[in-house]
Amino acid sequence: MPILGYKLYYHFMTLKLASGSYDNTIRFWDPSTSSSNPKETIKLSSTPNRIEITEDKTKIVVGMNNCVKVYDLSKPEQPTRSFDNDFKGNVTAVGCFWKQEKYIYTACEDGYLRVFDIRSKNMAKSIKHNKPISCAALHPN
Repeated sequence: MPILGYKLYYHFMTLKLASGSYDNTIRFWDPSTSSSNPKETIKLSSTPNRIEITEDKTKIVVGMNNCVKVYDLSKPEQPTRSFDNDFKGNVTAVGCFWKQEKYIYTACEDGYLRVFDIRSKNMAKSIKHNKPISCAALHPN
């Protein structure tokens, strides 16, 4: 299902909602018409738990069971980055550092907060919590 990069970028300049579903897809919705375009659907290998679109609207970060994938919205057929050896359980939060979109953060039921450099696929930081983590957010400072 190829998606034209220009067309998708144009759509993201307008208001869109993204949803992750138990059918292992991410769909993009136009709230004014309550419709989604099947050509703008990302097919996944498992159910997404969390999704986050980068501030520049070029990538989407998807947290799933035992993995995180980063997709380029101009060509979402395959993830540009996949982090799947670091997690033991559901990834319950994902996000991007706003000023430095080369870094993403994750939280997982295995009790770890992690920061990854998406350019090199390396984990930059790992913080252990004493219990499973159900949510996380980045403070805006």
